[in-house]
Amino acid sequence: MIVDAGLGRESGVSVVEEILRAGPLAHVFVTGDPNRVYARMPSALVVRKPFREAELARAIDMALSAAGS
Repeated sequence: MIVDAGLGRESGVSVVEEILRAGPLAHVFVTGDPNRVYARMPSALVVRKPFREAELARAIDMALSAAGS
């Protein structure tokens, strides 16, 4: 999953926390404010906006590896 940490009025972090209650799932946050994510999920994988395609691809690979996929 690639998740924007903001998601409009909602928190992308809250949405991911809810989804992860069902079980592990590879995910990467994208945000202009990484500290917002790290405050709630210190071990989160975060790509800072603006990002390059290679940065996102590397983060996706890391998320998949961490999830055992």
